[in-house]
Amino acid sequence: MERGRRFKPAGWILVNYEKNELGHIRLGFTASRKIGSAVVRNKLRRWCKEFFRKQKVEVSVDLNLLFLDSRKQNFYKDLKHEQLEEVLKNVYSKISSQF
Repeated sequence: MERGRRFKPAGWILVNYEKNELGHIRLGFTASRKIGSAVVRNKLRRWCKEFFRKQKVEVSVDLNLLFLDSRKQNFYKDLKHEQLEEVLKNVYSKISSQF
């Protein structure tokens, strides 16, 4: 996480990425217990993995998604799949345009 570039597509997620030589995306997830229960954290991880699995064009990048602690209680529990997918579309388009 010290290397690479980072940006914040939404107030609740930080993206850190760096080009790799593997020929495919490597995903990493960071979500502390402050985010919610294991059920909530695993749901976020599954949704993110599903999104990047569906993408047609592959970029060769190491990608770490850091879910930030939200001031709003139960924010991630109430987060809709469509909201996360919209943010991930923005992330993917920005990374694809750079590599």
